Amino acid sequence: SVIVYAQRCREAYRDTTIVLGGIESSLRRIAHYDYWSDKVRRSILADAKGDILLYGNAERAVVEVAHRLAAGAKPAELDDLRGVVLLKQKVPDGWMIARADDIEASDEGARLQAGKTVIRLPAYEQVEKDAEAYARASRVLHRESNPGNARALVQRHGDRELWVTPPPIPLTTPEMDGVYELPYAREIGRAHV
Repeated sequence: SVIVYAQRCREAYRDTTIVLGGIESSLRRIAHYDYWSDKVRRSILADAKGDILLYGNAERAVVEVAHRLAAGAKPAELDDLRGVVLLKQKVPDGWMIARADDIEASDEGARLQAGKTVIRLPAYEQVEKDAEAYARASRVLHRESNPGNARALVQRHGDRELWVTPPPIPLTTPEMDGVYELPYAREIGRAHV
């Protein structure tokens, strides 16, 4: 449904930034196995032709993205936010690349390095054809899912780099209380007479 809705939004509002989110987008943020088509598919961001994807608990990120886009930022400039996936032309300067795309390497990019480090997953074109490469990409994604120590990930999709920032830090108790105190909370299931 994300792909169809994003396409319809793009048809109706050609120049509008499309922000994807929700469980379907979160689960399909890198190349993934699609049971319906029985094949490995690209990230939903690439398939839906969205501009940015928010994954995980995105309560903070959605507000920050809205403010920054309203102030004129481009989606590709939001790579400093946690829980964001976007497409770039290349890995930005100043980043060290830990390689997890070499199937012969035993460490899967797990070695910690000083400075800003991004882990290179096997490319979509590689995982599409190679079950071991797919398994490695999936394993590294899950290994880098702890918000306390996760690093950014990058996965080549054709001529672009899919950039996945570390997961969001969980909301504090007061932040979670604030979310549930919003006026729309608990509206589902309430009978209106």
